[in-house]
Amino acid sequence: MNIESSLYRELTQDELACILSSALQTAAIESRLLSGGLFNTTYFVKTATKGDIVLRVGPVNRHLLLSYEHRLMEIEAQVYDICASYGIPASELLAIDTSKRLIDRDFMIVRYIPSCTFAQLPEESAHRSRLLGEFGAAVARMHAVTAPRFGRIDTVTAGGGYARWSEFLLAEIDDWLPSARRAALMSEDELHRLRRIYADHAPLLDEITVPRLVHTDLGPGNVLIRTDGERPVFAAIIDPDRAFFGDPMFEFCQITWMLTDDFHRGYGMPIPFDEKSFRRRRLYRALRLCWDAYVWEMEYHKHEYMLSSMAIVRQIMDECERAPLI
Repeated sequence: MNIESSLYRELTQDELACILSSALQTAAIESRLLSGGLFNTTYFVKTATKGDIVLRVGPVNRHLLLSYEHRLMEIEAQVYDICASYGIPASELLAIDTSKRLIDRDFMIVRYIPSCTFAQLPEESAHRSRLLGEFGAAVARMHAVTAPRFGRIDTVTAGGGYARWSEFLLAEIDDWLPSARRAALMSEDELHRLRRIYADHAPLLDEITVPRLVHTDLGPGNVLIRTDGERPVFAAIIDPDRAFFGDPMFEFCQITWMLTDDFHRGYGMPIPFDEKSFRRRRLYRALRLCWDAYVWEMEYHKHEYMLSSMAIVRQIMDECERAPLI
């Protein structure tokens, strides 16, 4: 899977040794590449003096990135700090360097958790029900974290952000438009039409008034299950690098694997499916697919995935224009 990405590149042994020496004042006893990533390059490392760690190294060919993707490690580190403050199980950050002075890439080191992802948990596991409930409770704690304004984590914590939810989403559309033109994802008329749809739906979007911490990428591969005890337990939510303060229902617009009675039991409330909530989630899904389409086309060279993503965006646009505003 990694060979498809223009962003992924393995470290040399000298680069790995340099990072460990500078960031943790230690050396590797053993290291191995972890599979599955396309954006970052990730290693498990057994160190001489700091225990077992996970090293994540940021992308090469950064000219291909969407603008917010340049700041993903800073955002991830800030989310881990927030999680630690609020008792939300997440990775323990040991070091981060986004200066690009040591090597010409960002890197982050977190403590290794003996675990598998929820995606790797056997379907027949007798623990799935309990683990989904534990995960739901953790997501509820995450969504209970509020901020004074809407926006990307780093922007809001620096005192910026947006007073209205619609303003943030429109800013994200505007930020995406130059990349969409570069990748020829839509015609110019379609791009104007897409932006107009979000502007027209501002009153509906602005019924969301409390900015809450949203992970935005809660796939089963970003949920760790600890496996070194008598029974598996929910361990951590990882990779929150695309998080922002917004409507927590953005979480469920595209990734819905967890929406079961077990998850809802832990989450403590049902996911609303009234018409207004459904319409907002449809707009959220379109935005997420817009980001995905660019990534598939320009970063991962999956043209067919881009086409299928944009087909759904066009379908959502048609649906939004056919139905009267609420």
